[in-house]
Amino acid sequence: MLGKIFGRRRSPKLPEGAYVENRMPWEPDGSVIAGFAVTNVVDYVIGDLKGPRGVHVESLMTLVGALAGFSAQHAIWETVVKTGKLPEHGVGADFNGGAFVVVTEQSGEKFYFGDLLNSFLVPQEAKLASFGPGPHTLWGFVASAVMQCGREPIGFDAISDIFANASKTIGTAFFGEPRLPKQHQPAISPRRALNRAWPKVRAILARDDAPGAGARSLWPGHWPIALGVVARKLVLDTKDALDPTMSMRILFEAAIPMSKVDPTTVP
Repeated sequence: MLGKIFGRRRSPKLPEGAYVENRMPWEPDGSVIAGFAVTNVVDYVIGDLKGPRGVHVESLMTLVGALAGFSAQHAIWETVVKTGKLPEHGVGADFNGGAFVVVTEQSGEKFYFGDLLNSFLVPQEAKLASFGPGPHTLWGFVASAVMQCGREPIGFDAISDIFANASKTIGTAFFGEPRLPKQHQPAISPRRALNRAWPKVRAILARDDAPGAGARSLWPGHWPIALGVVARKLVLDTKDALDPTMSMRILFEAAIPMSKVDPTTVP
């Protein structure tokens, strides 16, 4: 099952199967709005990267991963911090009374960590359920797609290594640079992809003109889940062009560091 604990001091085994609930958190009233958002995001990211020779899949996965990672932090700001449910700062290295663990570099740039933020990307403890996405993690959506293709998802040891690399490279030129085989390098870095696409994707996710939805928009807490659905769809759609396991690796090489960046530096 998907609900195993993932944390900095734990080394959980890869679950036997990735589980994504059949019932999405926006059902039933928000299904039209969410479907509208997912469709429009898919159309945008493909159109944005499409060139004369088609879409470079590694760049596509980098773009979607960067968006999914940063949207997790954005969701916490909008639904937890701004609403007063938790203060910005946590205490210590774990989730403890605050939304984030904040690290400030000498330059003044901040980086955001913490179990609540990670819970949008990988399975976390049940105590975060009232603030996080529950079982609807990016890992769950993407792993289920990889397994549907008959391939093996990247495990928590590999995910842990990406988290560790993001932590140790903050404030350096290596932060956010994907560690991938030469033949699978994206044409755009995760940070450039985020800066380029976030303003447009944020506007898409905030749209309130879905047909028959009564001028309602998708709740910001559901934005990372919608982008998880986008990631799952694109992994399945591109399985013949890029190995799904590699797609998953590229997604997380972008998502994890981009979930940490200072939101004041993102357009």
